[in-house]
Amino acid sequence: KSFNYKKLTVSIAILTGRRTSEILQSGKFTIVDSGHLLFSGQLKQNDSKAYVIPILCDSALIMQAVKNLRVLKQYKQVSDVNDKEANILNREVANFTFAYCEKLTMHDLRKFYAYVCYHYKFNDEAKRGKRQTFGGFTKQILGHRALKSGDSYKTVEVEL
Repeated sequence: KSFNYKKLTVSIAILTGRRTSEILQSGKFTIVDSGHLLFSGQLKQNDSKAYVIPILCDSALIMQAVKNLRVLKQYKQVSDVNDKEANILNREVANFTFAYCEKLTMHDLRKFYAYVCYHYKFNDEAKRGKRQTFGGFTKQILGHRALKSGDSYKTVEVEL
């Protein structure tokens, strides 16, 4: 329900694991069900196709947040997002998460999302009938091409 673009962007990043530029410019989201969105517009992939991502709240809330955000901020190019928002949003993340951890950035929120999804969503959904490593699961939900890409997402430390 917020119209504070910084809070919206940080919240969407935590709940979807998408990059800042995907949230603010290139990403397109479609509701699959209450716990999943179809995501397209991934950056860093030349052959980016839409894929289903688990989300950490009701999908309708994320869709409303994206709609509100896109009213507030509109960018023609990804480079505009990076140039204008990177430092501002990294400070917002630091302020938002200071009580829990130090020096987090917007990109670190992807690690947090992957970790939480693996430990909560994966145990409920993906393990039914099949096993998967953390690397395999993060490859799937973050849209990586290589299994090894998930290795860098193991570095987040979360106290439960």
